[in-house]
Amino acid sequence: MASINVPVKGLTGLINILALDTANTIAEVATAASVAEGLTVGYYEVMSLERNPDSNSVDAPTDTIASLNFVGASGTDPFTDIDEDTDIFYFKPLQAGQTKQYLQEQRIDIAELKRQGGPTANTSLPCYRTLNTANLSLLPSVYVGNTSTPNPHPSGLQEGRPWE
Repeated sequence: MASINVPVKGLTGLINILALDTANTIAEVATAASVAEGLTVGYYEVMSLERNPDSNSVDAPTDTIASLNFVGASGTDPFTDIDEDTDIFYFKPLQAGQTKQYLQEQRIDIAELKRQGGPTANTSLPCYRTLNTANLSLLPSVYVGNTSTPNPHPSGLQEGRPWE
């Protein structure tokens, strides 16, 4: 088939443009996008087409990009190559049936990747922060399963916690 630039808004909120083929299925796009973002694949629940949420990785995983009449980006720069007619896939994080510990770690991992400038470590992004490495032991308490467990802080709480 033909090549197409597919914009995908990941869990970090950053948009990646993937160079794919119009014969790729929604499930294949979801896999490629989660790998490109660099987070644990288990964090992703569903990927949907913005203009039609029924076209998603759960209900229609075998639909192809071509069958969706997908309008791709004009290039690979998410800041300049997406216009109002461009279609975008977006992800929803997995939440149902998870422990509070899993959800706490998921939120911290997503925030950490975003603060590090995304998977490409782009320091010019507005979301980049110099304090971008999470240390869960700096939090006042963490979850173990579904139970909140206080962290001992002999020297008091650190400003900017949990970021180092």
